[in-house]
Amino acid sequence: MLDHLATAQVPATLFVGQNFARGAATLKRADAQGVEVANHTWSLRDLAKLGPDQAKSEIDRTQEAIQAAIGKRPTLLRPPYGSHGPGTRQLGLPLILWDVDTLDWQNRNAATTTQRALATVRPGSILLMHDIQASSVAATPSIIAELTSRGYTLVTTTQLLGTPEAGAVVNWLGG
Repeated sequence: MLDHLATAQVPATLFVGQNFARGAATLKRADAQGVEVANHTWSLRDLAKLGPDQAKSEIDRTQEAIQAAIGKRPTLLRPPYGSHGPGTRQLGLPLILWDVDTLDWQNRNAATTTQRALATVRPGSILLMHDIQASSVAATPSIIAELTSRGYTLVTTTQLLGTPEAGAVVNWLGG
């Protein structure tokens, strides 16, 4: 996916956990390429179902690994499954949600992922895709091409929203 983003010269936000946190070279490349690297928790456990110490550990381990890899601490968190509760809002980061879910992890088909990405997108949308799905990677060039042909400018989450307050729950257009 990084190759497609580089070819199109567009940024994105990559929310990562332990799989990527161990791949320092990939994270360094993403950061150097203008891809924002953010927190998706260490093991993708449902934060709303964890105790405060467990949830904090999920966040902190990922923060430390990303900082070790790229020299920066992430300022955003995408909670796994979008699940959050009152305790999740106390973890020190804004929670970023999305308004366009391609369900790529489920459909595993580039054409379906592309159709879902483009069907309801609007200015300010945050699209959810998973770069671990080959079909999502394959869909990326056509999604980028269609969005840019429609006049969209692709940006990172921080470019779109700024840096929301810790504990804020944010989806499209900062709502």
